[in-house]
Amino acid sequence: MSRRRVAIVGVGLDPAGRQVTLEVLESIKRAGVVFVTRATEKIVRTINPSARIEYISTREATMDFSRLADRIYEVNDDVIVAVRGDSTFASLGTRLYRELARRGVECVLIPGISSLQVAAARLGVDWSNSLVLDVHACPSDRMLRLIASSVLMGLKVITTLHPRLRGEDIARFLLESGMSDLRMSICENLGKENERLVTGSASDIARATTNYNAIAVIESMNDVRWESIRDSDLVTCESIPGPTKEEIRAVTATKARIRPGFKVLEIGCGTGALTIELALRVAPDGVVYALDYREEAIRTAMINLRKARLAHLVRLIRGKAPESLENINDTFNVAVIGGTENLESTLMIVYRKLDDPGRIVINAVTVDTVIKSYNVLRDLGLAVEITTCYVARTREIKGKLVFTAQNPVFIITGERKR
Repeated sequence: MSRRRVAIVGVGLDPAGRQVTLEVLESIKRAGVVFVTRATEKIVRTINPSARIEYISTREATMDFSRLADRIYEVNDDVIVAVRGDSTFASLGTRLYRELARRGVECVLIPGISSLQVAAARLGVDWSNSLVLDVHACPSDRMLRLIASSVLMGLKVITTLHPRLRGEDIARFLLESGMSDLRMSICENLGKENERLVTGSASDIARATTNYNAIAVIESMNDVRWESIRDSDLVTCESIPGPTKEEIRAVTATKARIRPGFKVLEIGCGTGALTIELALRVAPDGVVYALDYREEAIRTAMINLRKARLAHLVRLIRGKAPESLENINDTFNVAVIGGTENLESTLMIVYRKLDDPGRIVINAVTVDTVIKSYNVLRDLGLAVEITTCYVARTREIKGKLVFTAQNPVFIITGERKR
């Protein structure tokens, strides 16, 4: 069969076709065969009544691109595929383009007016230097973490929505992360008669009922501040030992070699000092599962995490290791253990839940714990390294600075052999 040309065109959002560009208009006028969705059929028939119409099923438009590509490939003529909005933004267009290109079909994308552009115009905002996301393609907790991290880093976020992740769901997540005053706008049913704009704080949007056929515009935080927390700024609790000192937190996090997007397990989070350091490293969309059996520890850790603006990256779990680990339905790239009575059985379960790169870091203050940790990690076949941290800090006595030694801490690292 001879090669043919396929043009995937965006016809805009207006059902009456008022957003069709001249290039798209001319392409459809010349077309012999046009593949349409339910949303684009009327526009195409108005522009070219004589065109042969082929319908794209809902399944083909959402998941069965291979079947749609087969149908297009069987047409021995040039083809137009008309998609709603812009063919390159959260669209069937780009996915179909890749599928056809893989088969060697000559294919071009002709852009149209996107829902992002219409939302920005309705709100009168400049969307340059924004983070553009497609929640509709991936309605996950990870996407929520990415949104929260981005606005904290000073970015405006513009995203599509999903039936399982609407504007109010994002707003509630931001509220729980301590961002109640953040400004949001939900632009619903753009280009349709029932178009609606809902604007307010995260608190306002959390109480609203919105449509998932929408674009969310989330303003950035004005006070961009995201950094490690000083010991003196931590909220503490008399019944909880610690917190882990700044220097030990830094070394422990370095030994863990955490990358953005990692899933980290922390056992014995205490007041959350080390949890903050770990959360900084999994940002923008990773997660730290922080476990502690003491209610006061969980409560204090949450206060500190919100103070550091990192609560959205942490799931605090009240429970005791190893029993509670079986209830966490996930795997981890790295595990950090700060304290547990049942070290050996805990390490066995942690090891089973480790994903690549498979690293375990243990903080210890007694030689007994060092020996036990070393033996178990070695028996598991991990490469073991032990680091001893001696830290001294200055303090002023009679107008002079003197050094005061802190208790030594042993950091045991176990890593899968390469």
